[in-house]
Amino acid sequence: MAKLIEMSEEYLDLLPTIQAKNCGILASYGLNFRYISTTKSNVGIKVAKGNPVAEFLSKEEQIITVILYEAAFDMLTDEQKEIVVTNAFNNVEYDSEKDKVTIKNNGTGLSEATWLKYKDKAVEALFSFDHAIRQIDEMEKEAKQAKKEAKQKNF
Repeated sequence: MAKLIEMSEEYLDLLPTIQAKNCGILASYGLNFRYISTTKSNVGIKVAKGNPVAEFLSKEEQIITVILYEAAFDMLTDEQKEIVVTNAFNNVEYDSEKDKVTIKNNGTGLSEATWLKYKDKAVEALFSFDHAIRQIDEMEKEAKQAKKEAKQKNF
C-alpha cells in the first residue's frame, strides 16, 4: 500500500483556491475538506467521503478527503492542474434534501461539468495525468531492474 504523507504547502494553497474558484458552492454546504498526498497511486487525484470513524475521531462531520499523487501532478502544466482539480471537485455532489454527500464515479473520470467548460482540454489534461502516472511507474521499474542487475553483477 502506498504511504500517505502531508501535502506540500504549494498544493495546500493551490487546491482550495481552485476549489473555491470553480466549485465554490461546495463550501456553502459545510463540507470539511482535508488534503493529503500519496507516494504512489494508480489514480492522480481521488476525492472520497470520510468514513464514520474519521468523523468521530476528528469530531467533524461531512469530511471530504482529497488525496493527491504529487509526483504525477508536478508533471502537469498549470492549466492542466486546474482542470484535473476542478474535475475532481465536480464529482462531489450534495443533496440538501437528504443532507447527503455523493461522490460520482461515471467510469471515465471526466465529469460533465468539466467537459462542458473545458472540452478537449479536459480530456488532454486527464490523459496527461494518467500518462504521468504510467511514466513514473516505468521509471521506478527501470530503476529497480538496474539495481537488481547491479547487485547481481557485484556477486
